[in-house]
Amino acid sequence: MANSGFLQVVFGLLWVTLFLKAFSDATASPKFTTKPNNPLVGFQGEAVNFTWEFSNHSISKVYFGVYKRDWGTLGNTLIWIASHKNGSVDVTVAKNEPDVKPYIGRMRWVGDLSQNKAAFELSPLLSTDKKFYGIEVEFGPTTLSGFTELDVKMLSNFTLGAGTLSVQRGQRATFAWRYDLNKDDIQTLSSITFGVYKNGEYKALCLIKVKGKYVESTNCSTGIRNPDAHHTVLESTKQATFVLSAINLDDEAVYSIRLGGTLRNMENKILLIVTDPPKITQPPKSTTIIEGKTLNLTCAANGKPRPVITWLKDSQVVQENYTEQYVIRSTERKDDGKYYCVAENEVGKVTSGIATVDVQYAPIINISSHLQIVRVPIGRGVLLRCPVSANPEAKIEWLANGILEKRDTDELYIFISNSFDYANYTCKASNSIGKDYVTFVLQQVGPPSVPRVDCEKREDSRVSRVAIFHWLEPKDDGGAPVLVYTVKHRILKNNFMRGAWSNENVTNTRTWYKFNLQWQTTFEFSVTAWNIYGESKLDPDNSCIVTIGKEPKTEEEGSTLNPQATKQVVAAAARKGDTGSSSSASVLVYVGPIIALVVIVAVVAVLIHRRRRKRGKRGKREWNDPRHFSFGEALSLEGNVWGEASANDNLLGSRSRTQSMVGSPCYQMDPDWTIPREKICILKVIGNGAFGLVYKGRVHGKGPNSVGWNLVAIKSPYADATDAEIRDLMKEFELLKTLKPHPHVIRLLGCGEDEGRPLVVIEYVPFGDLLGYLRKSRGENDDYYSDPEIKPNTNLSSQQLLRFGWHVADGMAYLASEKIIHRDLAARNVLVGEGLSCKVTDFGMAKDVSNDDIYVRTTEGRLPVKWTAIEALTGSGEYTTKSDVWSFGVVLYEICTIGAEPYAGLNGKEIPQRLDDGYRMPRPGHVDPELYDVMTSCWESNPDDRPTFPELKETLIKLEEVQTRDYINLSECLYQNVKANGQVRLPKRKSFLGSIGKASGSSKEAAKGNAYHMGPEISASNVGTAV
Repeated sequence: MANSGFLQVVFGLLWVTLFLKAFSDATASPKFTTKPNNPLVGFQGEAVNFTWEFSNHSISKVYFGVYKRDWGTLGNTLIWIASHKNGSVDVTVAKNEPDVKPYIGRMRWVGDLSQNKAAFELSPLLSTDKKFYGIEVEFGPTTLSGFTELDVKMLSNFTLGAGTLSVQRGQRATFAWRYDLNKDDIQTLSSITFGVYKNGEYKALCLIKVKGKYVESTNCSTGIRNPDAHHTVLESTKQATFVLSAINLDDEAVYSIRLGGTLRNMENKILLIVTDPPKITQPPKSTTIIEGKTLNLTCAANGKPRPVITWLKDSQVVQENYTEQYVIRSTERKDDGKYYCVAENEVGKVTSGIATVDVQYAPIINISSHLQIVRVPIGRGVLLRCPVSANPEAKIEWLANGILEKRDTDELYIFISNSFDYANYTCKASNSIGKDYVTFVLQQVGPPSVPRVDCEKREDSRVSRVAIFHWLEPKDDGGAPVLVYTVKHRILKNNFMRGAWSNENVTNTRTWYKFNLQWQTTFEFSVTAWNIYGESKLDPDNSCIVTIGKEPKTEEEGSTLNPQATKQVVAAAARKGDTGSSSSASVLVYVGPIIALVVIVAVVAVLIHRRRRKRGKRGKREWNDPRHFSFGEALSLEGNVWGEASANDNLLGSRSRTQSMVGSPCYQMDPDWTIPREKICILKVIGNGAFGLVYKGRVHGKGPNSVGWNLVAIKSPYADATDAEIRDLMKEFELLKTLKPHPHVIRLLGCGEDEGRPLVVIEYVPFGDLLGYLRKSRGENDDYYSDPEIKPNTNLSSQQLLRFGWHVADGMAYLASEKIIHRDLAARNVLVGEGLSCKVTDFGMAKDVSNDDIYVRTTEGRLPVKWTAIEALTGSGEYTTKSDVWSFGVVLYEICTIGAEPYAGLNGKEIPQRLDDGYRMPRPGHVDPELYDVMTSCWESNPDDRPTFPELKETLIKLEEVQTRDYINLSECLYQNVKANGQVRLPKRKSFLGSIGKASGSSKEAAKGNAYHMGPEISASNVGTAV
């Protein structure tokens, strides 16, 4: 109990003591419990805090500002704080006083009165802020004040260092720092430490004791790194450099320098990155693999940074990433080749050795099916080919009807001498992987059977001199379609004397032929058929004989036509070997007076027509001169019936006029290039121009099939062509003879003659002229060349158009090398052949300038103005190859605009002056400026400044090879042509076409007055003019 009472007394005394202390604090005068350092040091450009803490009293206001030490009070108040009973405060920053303006925006309240703390921040510090600053705190009627001096110092800092240092393994690393110390730090600098952070700890490599500018000691033997591997370059108060030699991969870390003794701790860090060039540790190995299996090649490499592995096959990149494996899941034979890898990082590159991958596969005979039907006639040989692809090499065996015939060759020649030589020949190929085979079934074929004549089907006219000779199709075509019929005809004298046969080739689309026969003459007719294997036999018993009686006299000659008189006109048709009487084979034709009247009117009309033609066209030859009939005066042909009427017939204008004979030749045939007429079959008209007509036809023995008929194009003058026009065509023939075959120049095959008319035979191109091809590809109609076998491509690409351009440049480069100036280069004179290969053609205006490379035009004539070079239009009329380069620039414009008209909207007569004034066609918006520069380079006024054709070819090939860029933006082109005045125009090519029976103008006149060659008398504004 006594102890318990004692404790109560002690606790009571303790409570009283605490109460008295609290009461004393509450009633004591306020005071500062914490003050700022005096002086308070701050660094220029940084922030400084003025902080006062005071005893717990109720605060009403706090003032902070510049302290006037002489006055012992605040001078300019910068900020003041008002406290409210609810605990909130109002912060007011002075703004209007002049002395306060330097502090605006830099002073802010950071204190907390609820914690009896007044704090103010000034940032950033200026050198002018070095002053005394004070505080006044109002506690009701009591005011507490204090002050401190602010010393603003310049901040010491590093001027060089920090960042990343990359060093290759084995080399040395140089760490260089520079620093700018203030005066105080210079005096107090005591140490420089160079160290490294390893495993989260800082380890010193070098310790340097200094005193101001003086080095007292250096210790780089800290045991962290071999002291011989580093050294120092030191100027203690300005810079320090440390060098580590023989850097290794484990030296990669953060290195720093620390300056001791400064007002503030100073440290600067540099990250060292150690690099290592790639090194291939496991190169790919050569391997043999069966097709279809998985190929896995390995190329292991190390290096720092991690190297990129690039796989190449036959020097072409096939994979590029960080993967060490190159995998092909299902190997194909095309994967056979030489592989290697390249390991590369930012500090080096290394290439592995070559690994050969040998992909083995079973034999494959590269023929479409295992069963091949081979048609071969008796008396011919056939070479059977068995092209085998195999790895390893295949063993080849040939079997005839199952019996071994030959080994170890992929070809077998069989000569068919009789029907017993026809057999089944099998080619077998085998290796260790597998086998393949193909069987050739030899099938007997040959020329067609004899087409039987049909003498009973006679369609003679009432005047009894027109005979239509009919025959039947062969019963057996010999295994190939009939290509051509050869109608044979000859004169019979005294019914038994027979002359030599004359031949007329007829297309396979009809089985009749129309003759105009001579009076008082007997004729014999027969026919043979051709296919690719040859001509059918000429059966002496398979012919028709037609006898024409005397010509009936007209009333003008004093005779009266009556049935008795017309009995003298007898036409007999009989097949040899027929047993019927001659009277049963004869047909008597009675011609009435009305027929005589028609004949008289026709004769008068012909005489008038001939007289007018002679008067209007002096110097032209009489195309119907009877001296030039194909077999004497006995027979005349009413046109060569080459094909059935088609849409192409409108190219002929007047059929009888266009297909009639010309007069005596004004040219000479070259025997080395002559093709006999019987080996030429004209099928139909496919084009025309100023020179004449272009036919589609067949020629026997010229072309790919040396023993059969080949498609060709045939150029021939109009029926009433002048000697000069024929000479121009033959000049083109003579020029083509001098040229060797070139892939981008039309090829000459030979020359023939048809009733005094020259026929120039050239290779046939299925797509027609380039201008028409371009226009048709955008859906425009174009009749300049009207027989394309294949429809134009409607999805032309920029690359394809550039390919057209360099094809033309290549062809012109060849002509230039042969010293030939074309003078009429235009898209219409370029043909598009197989594989869309362009071929330069139409050499009617071309000149051979092998002597001096210059041709001077000395006569007035028609010029393709829009394609002709400026020097030929406005100068002395000189043409060089560089004049053709100008024309090529226009062709390139036609190609890029998909067949638009050059100089759209300009009259042809305006063009020479406009060009002389410096005008050139503007760039179409869809054409890249780089490609347009190629065009304009061709249009330089000085010919010597224009590129050559080889240069143009190379330039366009390079543009075509750029797959990532469309130099012709077809999506913007919209296949339109933009006029010079900015209006859009879609030009339509002027039609040269007449129509059958149209009275106004001939096809020849329309062609000669066409939109591309104008004479002085023509004034059409959209094409050319005479110069």
